[in-house]
Amino acid sequence: MPKTLHTATLYQSNLSLSSFFSPTPQTPKILINNQTIIIDEFSTRCENAFYFLTHFHTDHYQGVLKSMTVYASPLTCELLKTKSKCSTTAIPLKQPVEFARKILVTAIPANHCPGSVMFLFEDLVKKELILATGDFKFDKESAECANWEHIRAQKLYVDTTYLQAKSILISQNESIKQVVDKLKTVFKPNRTKIICQTYAVGKERIFQRIAEEFNIKFYPTSAHRLNTLKIIYKEQFDKYFVATDTDLGVLDVMYGTGKENVFKNMYNSFEKVVVIHATGWQSKFSFEQRGKLLLINTPYSEHCDYQELLNFCKMINPDEIYSIISEQDTKVIQQLTKQTGPKIDTWISKKNNINLQEINLAEQEEILKEAAKRKQRNEKLQKLDVVDISDVVDLE
Repeated sequence: MPKTLHTATLYQSNLSLSSFFSPTPQTPKILINNQTIIIDEFSTRCENAFYFLTHFHTDHYQGVLKSMTVYASPLTCELLKTKSKCSTTAIPLKQPVEFARKILVTAIPANHCPGSVMFLFEDLVKKELILATGDFKFDKESAECANWEHIRAQKLYVDTTYLQAKSILISQNESIKQVVDKLKTVFKPNRTKIICQTYAVGKERIFQRIAEEFNIKFYPTSAHRLNTLKIIYKEQFDKYFVATDTDLGVLDVMYGTGKENVFKNMYNSFEKVVVIHATGWQSKFSFEQRGKLLLINTPYSEHCDYQELLNFCKMINPDEIYSIISEQDTKVIQQLTKQTGPKIDTWISKKNNINLQEINLAEQEEILKEAAKRKQRNEKLQKLDVVDISDVVDLE
């Protein structure tokens, strides 16, 4: 029986919707009423296709051509113009828009990074629905996730970044609180330099909270990061940021480890230099004191952790589900969501061990190979001669 998307509080619309058809799962192409829709995959060339971008991270928008028209959220359209001369069409948030004959799209905030959205595509002829999440974070504490419980879909394309790592993380708020609490024990006005490692877009909640708590401003080391912050914060930019390294905060956009001594030498005049590394690959909060240098590592991610992913899939309760990451992730998430209801909660409570009993040994080998390939790819990207590694890929 078709599922209905209850839109009373999410949209100003009373449409009854169900599912979409995609002929080739694991591809970025979706076929609706003989129209091809391509999401976050601009190296795929298809005549008369509609191209959609979920958010402004390069692993999603790379390959955009000047001749293309890209559909995205209003903020993502603004950000994209800093990197491409392509045409853009802004999709307003939470409002169904007919972008092709008898086909609607609705952009729903994805709680991943500024401007990120999930796309709901609606076929007004077949009354069918597909939800494509892009990268997203299902956090019930976040206002951006309000009303997600009203979404239902028969087909779901979902971000599975931490599926096979089985990571369970503390909330973003708790992570930020731990960082702030530690900073309170060492911070001295005008004598402590605070460095946050970040991307060209992302992790704004961390350094904004620090700026507010300690009445400091952050200097972005990348000109591109400076531009994105001006677009994101607009008239609030001067409240949190400076264009030159004249205050107590620094946003280091060249993401990665191994630069601590560079920071220590660069800011030798300060009594304390604090480097904050926030990553979803960190299992617990930790810090390390090296003379005047303090390293803070905190578990923080803008993707769903393992439990959030399963809770989201259970809530949407699709008939079909596919990973946007890999075919192996699709096999795993399909196994985990095959049985709905309390069994998902049971798996979560049992230390989140992935149940692969129905996946044969050869497929398990492929899963391990896929994970190794991802690690190797990220290592190669970090060796590239680029100003900003975040311009290449969202590593976390």
